[in-house]
Amino acid sequence: MKHIAERTGRHCLSLPSNRLGLYLALRHWCLPGQRLLMSPISADEILFLVLAAGLRPVIAPLSPRDGNIDVSRVDLGTVDAVLTTNLYGLPDDAPAFAGKILIEDVAHAMESDLGGRPLGTFGHASVFSLSKHPSAGSGGVLAVEDESDLRALTRARDELLTRGSPGPTGGAWPPPWPARRR
Repeated sequence: MKHIAERTGRHCLSLPSNRLGLYLALRHWCLPGQRLLMSPISADEILFLVLAAGLRPVIAPLSPRDGNIDVSRVDLGTVDAVLTTNLYGLPDDAPAFAGKILIEDVAHAMESDLGGRPLGTFGHASVFSLSKHPSAGSGGVLAVEDESDLRALTRARDELLTRGSPGPTGGAWPPPWPARRR
């Protein structure tokens, strides 16, 4: 986790998996019903967590060059947020998504960069998977720029992971939507 914090210059939250980080980030920055642009070749459980977060997936066209989102074929005016894939460490064109809620899935791309800038530094949040990289350990890391976001996401993580505790929702699932962060 220290390596990711140093590389990205962001505050990091340790997680049991990167998927939990994606879920937490989507719930933190997006509102129910918002349209999320995502790759059709993300693992099926990524689609399921997008649906669990209450979002409407919009399947992106892919670039034949690298298998990532083909920004030239997307009308970004029709989506509210973007989830990058960075397939096999090849970077999505993150700067092209400026002005959108951007969550970077950096599971495959811990050491990748785009134009000399590390992946995981472009979006509102970035999520890393340690288990996909030799000697990195297991679990995931959620990296965010603002310390207040880190505190809110830590509370959300702890509430979801506290066994037997219904928390303030009285056991309702999913928990109530948090205040919107942009």
